[in-house]
Amino acid sequence: MNSLRPSLDSLCDIKANILTKVQNSDSFRDYRFQTISEIINANQISAKFGAKECAIVSSSGSLVDSVLGEEIDSHDIVLRFNNAPTLTYEEDVGSETTIRLLNSQILLNEKFNVMSDMMYRIGLKLVWDASDYQFDGNQWFNKSRKFFQTYQRLVDTFPNETIGILDPQLIWKSWDLLQKSTMNSIPKNPPTSGFLGIIVLLNVCSKVDIYEYIPSLRLSNKCHYYDTTIDTGCTFGHWHPLSTEKLYLMAINECNERESVLKGKVSLRGCRE
Repeated sequence: MNSLRPSLDSLCDIKANILTKVQNSDSFRDYRFQTISEIINANQISAKFGAKECAIVSSSGSLVDSVLGEEIDSHDIVLRFNNAPTLTYEEDVGSETTIRLLNSQILLNEKFNVMSDMMYRIGLKLVWDASDYQFDGNQWFNKSRKFFQTYQRLVDTFPNETIGILDPQLIWKSWDLLQKSTMNSIPKNPPTSGFLGIIVLLNVCSKVDIYEYIPSLRLSNKCHYYDTTIDTGCTFGHWHPLSTEKLYLMAINECNERESVLKGKVSLRGCRE
C-alpha cells in the first residue's frame, strides 16, 4: 500500500459543508447545504472575517495546570467539543466559546442535558453523525431518524440559534485522507471530533492554533480536564484513527518545537490565507 505525504493542501481540499433545515418535514431533501463560511458570516461571528486567528481547545486531561486560558481567549474564534465546560476551568482553558462541535451521542444521551444546560446556549453549534461510507442521504436520514428528530426538537426549542449538521461526506473524505497518509490499514471508523473541527476551522481562519491535541510534557492518563476518568485510549485512540490523525498533524505543524512541547500546541496556516 502506497502512502501520500501529509500536506496542508490536502486538508484544504476538504470543504466544510453544513446541513441546515429549511422547513419542517420528514425528508432528507428538506435540508440544504451551506459552507461554514456562509454560516459564520450570517451569524456575524467576527467583523474581521478575512483575518481570523482561531483556537481549537481539546478536552484533554493534559490541559490541567496549563495556564493557557488567557492565550486561548485572545483568539478571534474559539472552538470547543461536546460537553467540555469552561466554568471553574478558565485559567487553563479560557472562557470564550464561539463554536461548539457535538457528536450525535451528546444529543441523544439525556445525561448531557443539551436541552437545558446553559453551556450549550453559547456560540454556534455544529453536530455530526456518521453515515455509511458509501453515502446515501435518504438512507442516512432513515438510519439516524432519532438523531434527526432530536436535532429538529433542538432547532424548534431554540429558533434563534444556528445549529448545523456537518456533511457526513466530510467525515469520510477525512478518513480517506488519513488512510492515504499511512502504509498501514486503519479501521473504517470516523475520525475524531478534533480532526473534524480542525478541517472546519481551516476553512474559515487565516491561522489555527490547536491545544493539547498532540500532548505536551504534561501528558496525563487523565482522559478529560473536567472529570476523573483515567484512560490512555483518550490520548492514543481506541476506536477512532487517533494515532494516524496525530501523526498527520505533527507532519504539517508550523509551531516552533518549544511551544509544541511546553504548551501542546500545533499551529497551521488556514486555507483562507
